[in-house]
Amino acid sequence: MTQVRPGAEQLQRRLVDELLAADVLLIGVPLYNYSLPSSLKAWLDHVHVPGRTAPSALSGAPLAGRPAVLVTSRGGDYDTGTVNEGRDHATPVLELILGEEMRMCVTVISTGSTLAASVPALAGEVGRGERQYAHALRQARDLGARLGAHPA
Repeated sequence: MTQVRPGAEQLQRRLVDELLAADVLLIGVPLYNYSLPSSLKAWLDHVHVPGRTAPSALSGAPLAGRPAVLVTSRGGDYDTGTVNEGRDHATPVLELILGEEMRMCVTVISTGSTLAASVPALAGEVGRGERQYAHALRQARDLGARLGAHPA
């Protein structure tokens, strides 16, 4: 028999209630060693609850269609054709859990080469990083305007 830590169920209930009450979920996702931060993984483990936030015959799909925005930042370049292509292991798991499992409407806004200005080996990517950042900022502003105009 597993002992539940005192307060763990209360914390999970509070986090799930916050998620269910939100009009939009906005998550900042820094890529740490090709994956998501452990604190974000812990949050996911608390809020992905079959029968409560993940659809079931009993609960329906309480988050279906709700906007979830992932704003990712990655130190290197993970675009198609680069050495890091396919090595972003954070975004796919978030898209799986939030999108497929919880049926939220996931939008990803990404910026890369964020370490180019501070890592000599990436110095040639500074311009690319600046362009990606400017593009991500435009996407965020456009999405914010759309979500503000059409609340969930």
